[in-house]
Amino acid sequence: IILGVGLAALNTGNNLLYLVLSGMLGFLVLSGMLSEGSLRGLRVERLRPGEIHAAQDTQLILRVRNEQARIAAYAITLEDRMESDGDEVVVGRAFALRIGPGAHLDRRIRWCPMSRGEQRFVGVRVSTRFPFGLFVKSMDVELPMRVMVYPALVLNDATPTPLRGRPSCGPES
Repeated sequence: IILGVGLAALNTGNNLLYLVLSGMLGFLVLSGMLSEGSLRGLRVERLRPGEIHAAQDTQLILRVRNEQARIAAYAITLEDRMESDGDEVVVGRAFALRIGPGAHLDRRIRWCPMSRGEQRFVGVRVSTRFPFGLFVKSMDVELPMRVMVYPALVLNDATPTPLRGRPSCGPES
């Protein structure tokens, strides 16, 4: 749209179109500066989960810190990534609307490992569409972590009643 308005302004010489073009370019630059300021100073860490079993829901916790002294971070999306068959796959996403200056937030991601064995987490992609939603600005944070997934728990008739309600992966949970 900016290119079309710019060409129309050059072609017609209309001062109003030049004014509209300069306003659009100003919003474009402002959007880049505000989104960059929103991501600057963010630090992410993944808290190590407890015991993990295959086919059982697990809560992964991502802690986001805003280390800036005066500027808050807005509309932050976190994508936790892990290695699977040589590719990076997204484990889950979390959203934080506002992280104040010097503050931190914990966000939980539901993860259900389908196989046992060692799982390798690679990192987290932190992104924002703040302030106008025109562009997505992101940064990748390397957070390597290895976790061991134990075999799935098998419930039988001898299992006490409180464990029967334990959540499992799938739509019914």
